[in-house]
Amino acid sequence: MFISFHLALFLALGHGLKTVYVDLNFNAFGRNPYIPDQTDGLASYLTDHVPLDPLILPTEYENFFVLPSGAGGIRDRHRHVIIEREDLHDIISHCRANYDVAVFNGLPVTSRPVMMQVAQAVDAVVMVCRYGYSRREVSRLAIDKLRANNARLLGVILNNREYPVPHWAYKILK
Repeated sequence: MFISFHLALFLALGHGLKTVYVDLNFNAFGRNPYIPDQTDGLASYLTDHVPLDPLILPTEYENFFVLPSGAGGIRDRHRHVIIEREDLHDIISHCRANYDVAVFNGLPVTSRPVMMQVAQAVDAVVMVCRYGYSRREVSRLAIDKLRANNARLLGVILNNREYPVPHWAYKILK
């Protein structure tokens, strides 16, 4: 979520693009610290058919908007959210019609099949792997799944990279 949120923020601030960040993390335990804790969000649209416009929140930045997952509302009502293909199409159509760029933050494609539908529906996918946590075999499986399902994979970002060799040693190796 860190990478996708800051990518969206960079596009809004650095390039002046009207950008919406869409949080698809419906896992109540994975609350996004960058978005105000909110009970209404995408989950309200999917489960209660609340219109999207009032769910998309402006931020302190002129061109930057967020659509929270609304995971707090799910937890309180003990509901499971299922993204139907038509709903996903409507969300993406709304984003295309009202924003220059939409950045969707999803969950791992290997453990959440619905994320493969999202990957197929959006223009491009950037996969984020966490150093020391994401296993090479699982990452390879995710890449293979994305390619097999005709998702356009732009690349992979390795996040939280650690350098086991001290910095002074790198200077000597130059």
